[in-house]
Amino acid sequence: DCSDIRMNGVRPQIVKHVRHESWEGLLDKSFGIFGCGGGGKSTAMREIATRLKERSKRVHILAYQNSVCAKNGKDGCTIHNWIRRMNAGEIQLPCTCLVNEAPYCNTFVLSRLAPFMFLPDFDWIWVGDFGSPQSHGHWRGQLCRNGLCVGGRFSSFLPRDYVLFNDDKRSKCPVLKDILARLRKAREEDVPAFHQEG
Repeated sequence: DCSDIRMNGVRPQIVKHVRHESWEGLLDKSFGIFGCGGGGKSTAMREIATRLKERSKRVHILAYQNSVCAKNGKDGCTIHNWIRRMNAGEIQLPCTCLVNEAPYCNTFVLSRLAPFMFLPDFDWIWVGDFGSPQSHGHWRGQLCRNGLCVGGRFSSFLPRDYVLFNDDKRSKCPVLKDILARLRKAREEDVPAFHQEG
């Protein structure tokens, strides 16, 4: 009966996330690489993929958008296509899955990945910028966010360990760098003021 499940069932564990200075010591486990645009996340992701392949590990770089997959060469695959291949038995295990632009994914896509998250033959590396836009998702007709990071706190869906890349190395103009940093910290109601600022 359902009341027994709620009272005596498995209680979810709340993850206490741990920040690391480098991803070097995290290669044999699941972890996240988060931070601002231009911080070096994609460069680190490609370096990680190269290192894992040098160790003869199977690597899949997953993304929600086709355009992001195309940037990742033969290792790139959309999340939907990877799930189809996984369900068809086409993916060989063990493997490491790097989820590129993870904060862009909507709730539905993340829920489709959930059954594979805790299988023993997978390592998951989540990569992305929580300040970037999210794909819109719907829950019972209501527009909703994916909830991976709310108020600076990470969801328990994400791995415990993470690395933060918050130094924008791409933007050379100090004025643009300042505006982008302030925009990333802004709430949605602050955005019109940025438009007025120009």
